Amino acid sequence: MRDSGLNELDDYRIKRSMQIVTDTRQTEKQERIASAATALFLRDGLRATSMEAIAAEAGYAKATLYGVYKNKQEVFAAVAEAFADQLVEEVRQALEHPGTVEERITAGLCAKQQLAFDVIYASPHAPELMGAKTSYTNKCIQEADHNIVRLLEHVLKSDPATTPGARISAQALFFASIGIADHTDTKKIAFRRIEELTITYLTGVRTRGRTKT
Repeated sequence: MRDSGLNELDDYRIKRSMQIVTDTRQTEKQERIASAATALFLRDGLRATSMEAIAAEAGYAKATLYGVYKNKQEVFAAVAEAFADQLVEEVRQALEHPGTVEERITAGLCAKQQLAFDVIYASPHAPELMGAKTSYTNKCIQEADHNIVRLLEHVLKSDPATTPGARISAQALFFASIGIADHTDTKKIAFRRIEELTITYLTGVRTRGRTKT
């Protein structure tokens, strides 16, 4: 006869395995829906995209879609969250490349704007999508911004010359790069200006550091 403790452990393992499979399927379903919704939002706009269209694009029945998301606003929130996560990951990967602090910071800032140019600004419905933010989507973007600033700060602290005031420098460079991208027509020009901004700003930081010493 099997020990009752082992039976309970086996039952737990079976239930946990089933939960993992269910969670994985749910995640795959959510990702598929988010991918389909993203394509439609960018192509047709938020207002013109219906839940029926999202379900059809994802290859699911409408009832299946409503089993995951209650309405289009929830789908849009999921898309915004996924985009915010992608922004952070793109910046993280760019900052890991070898090079000087200036080169790495420039690469990180440009990676963030690259995604914005390729996804949001490339859509004819960019103003509508950017204006459709809710408190939740704003929170997602703000959290992404915060995480990116922390990543930039970490790189700045890797060099003693740019360590002082690294947090303020990271914030200044991050928000200034957004302003550059928002007021520049092409990626090429935006990236060149972001590079110039980074070099000029950090040259000033290094000069102030040498003056104090």
